[in-house]
Amino acid sequence: MMIYSSREDAIADNYFNKINVLSFSTSIPASITILTLEHPQPIAWFFLGITTLFALKEGKGYKKISHSYVAKYKGLMGNIALLRKMNLFCISIVILTFIALGELSLESVYQLTGFKISDL
Repeated sequence: MMIYSSREDAIADNYFNKINVLSFSTSIPASITILTLEHPQPIAWFFLGITTLFALKEGKGYKKISHSYVAKYKGLMGNIALLRKMNLFCISIVILTFIALGELSLESVYQLTGFKISDL
């Protein structure tokens, strides 16, 4: 059991843990799977919407304290610290967005890693 300095910290930590677990268990694996589809963009938009809806639904408690909680993280370094608390969520949203926009494809992943599709 964690000891928090305030009720706001406990609520925020609980929220960030939930959305990071969602991202690690569903959004990131779904992104990898979506890349293998012939037309990944519509499915990526769908998962992006579902992930966003889940984050908003789970964030009801966080929304009540968000203004006072975010005020603790002022400036560039504060924003970076706040984003680090939800790193998996941010990564999954970025990946799904790039897939949905057609900027990330299986071919681009292979090019980035140095593999040729014919090597597989």
